[in-house]
Amino acid sequence: METNRFMSKDILVESILLTFKFFEAVEYLPTRQELLDFFITKDLDKQFKRDEINACISELIESKNILVFDEIYLGLNSWDFATIKRGFVERVRLSKAIVKKLKKYSKFFKLISPIVFVSVYGKFSETNFLILSDELNLFRKFILRILKIKNPIVMHEADFKYKNHDIRSAFYLLKMPHVFAKAGAYEKFIFKNPWIFDYFGNYPVDKISLNYKVVL
Repeated sequence: METNRFMSKDILVESILLTFKFFEAVEYLPTRQELLDFFITKDLDKQFKRDEINACISELIESKNILVFDEIYLGLNSWDFATIKRGFVERVRLSKAIVKKLKKYSKFFKLISPIVFVSVYGKFSETNFLILSDELNLFRKFILRILKIKNPIVMHEADFKYKNHDIRSAFYLLKMPHVFAKAGAYEKFIFKNPWIFDYFGNYPVDKISLNYKVVL
């Protein structure tokens, strides 16, 4: 039993470090809460409770295997924090500017009845993401072009299946900031794509709501 306990601890540490590697790949500075939310394990049969993960994170911080930056962010001791932070802060600034501009168009989105959800997607939040209840006619497409939404990722409520089942897409779909949404549209979309939780099985269900708006 003792051997199994240590093997389990080794798997947990490996999974935490794997999660940090993912954040490094998407150039994102995680907080402790985000590390818990987006905890990754390769062994789907071996799930860990959040308090187990949290306790292990504390041990890794104490042993200096994980560092705390600016009293907010966590990272590996191999990271060049200053460089990563510069890129991260600039990306957040640009994303907020995009979201602020798009939110000015909310009244127009309400007039285009097929639109049920508008968001921005991706590492730099430069790609518009639309969920529609029906096809757009030429006039409505023209309005979207005027609003600077030229080549959006478009999905329809009739299908709701996102085709790219990769880990980056799973992350962006959970983190993308919302610009406009009809009640329940985002929640319905997420739960129609359960593959997302094959990557992030620890993600809290109560955060999948329109009150949880994050800028990448």
